[in-house]
Amino acid sequence: MSNINNDINSQTTSTWRMLLDETIFTNRKFYIQVAAICAAVIIFVALCSIPNMLAFAKMYFTHKYNFTYVDNMSGVFGFIAVTYFATCSAFIVSNIQDKRSRIAEFVIPASKLEKFVVRYIHLVVFIPLAALVGIAVGDVLQIILGLVITGDCQSFIVTMFRNFGFTSYSPTDTFLLVALFVFFHTLLLVLGTIIRRRAWIKSNIIVWFSLFVLTMAGLCIAYLVLNAIYGNVNYAITTLTDRDVLDVFLSIIIIAVSVFNYRLSFRIYSRMQIVTNRWHNL
Repeated sequence: MSNINNDINSQTTSTWRMLLDETIFTNRKFYIQVAAICAAVIIFVALCSIPNMLAFAKMYFTHKYNFTYVDNMSGVFGFIAVTYFATCSAFIVSNIQDKRSRIAEFVIPASKLEKFVVRYIHLVVFIPLAALVGIAVGDVLQIILGLVITGDCQSFIVTMFRNFGFTSYSPTDTFLLVALFVFFHTLLLVLGTIIRRRAWIKSNIIVWFSLFVLTMAGLCIAYLVLNAIYGNVNYAITTLTDRDVLDVFLSIIIIAVSVFNYRLSFRIYSRMQIVTNRWHNL
C-alpha cells in the first residue's frame, strides 16, 4: 500500500514539474521580452533625470541628479506593480481563446487543477519575476551611468520599496486593505474565467462600474433613511469606538469570500468545453 502511495506521489510531483517546465519553456521568449522592456524603461527614465541627456526633459533639472524626479517615478512604478497584481488574474484563460488552443490544453496529461494552478503561477509569479530581473538589471546599469556621468545616483528599487508601505496604517487597517486587494484580485479571476474575449478590459469595466453604482446607491439609501428618521433635525453619525474589531471582522468575511471566488473560478474552468459560447465560458 505504501509503495502505491509513493508511486502516486512521485507521479504527481513529476506532473507538476512537467507543467512548470513546459510553461517556462513555452513562454521563455515572452519572459525575456518582459525583462528587456522593464530594463529599457528603467534606463530611459533614469536618463531623463540626468541634465542635458534628453532635451525635452530639461524642465525637470535643477541639480546634477534630480532625486525628486526619481522618487516620483518610483511611485509610478509601484502603482503599476500593484495594478498588475490586482488585475492580472483576469488573464487566467487568455491562452485558450480558440478551439485549437483549448484542444492543446485539454490533451495535456495532467489534472485540470494542476493546469489551473500552473497558469495562475505563470501570471502571479513567473511574469513578475521576469519583470523584477529586468528592473534589477536596468537599475544597476542606470546607477553605473549616473555615477559615470554626474557622480550621483539613486536606486529605483530601493526608493520604490522605501516609499511603498503601510507605515501610516494600523495593523488592522493594513489587514483590511490587503483583504480588499485580494478580494478585488479574485473577483477579476472569476470574471476572467467567465468572459471569453478581452476579459481584462471587460472585467475591469464591470467591476468599476458596479462599484460606482453600488456606492451611489448606498449613499442615496443612507441619505433617504437618515432624512426619514431625523428629518431636518441636525444629526451626527458616529462610528464604533473599537474600529480594530470591525476591521478584523470585515477582513475575515472578505477573505472568506475571496476563498470562495478561487473555488468558483476553478469550478468554471474545470467545466469549460472545447466549443463554448461566443461571449462566455459557462
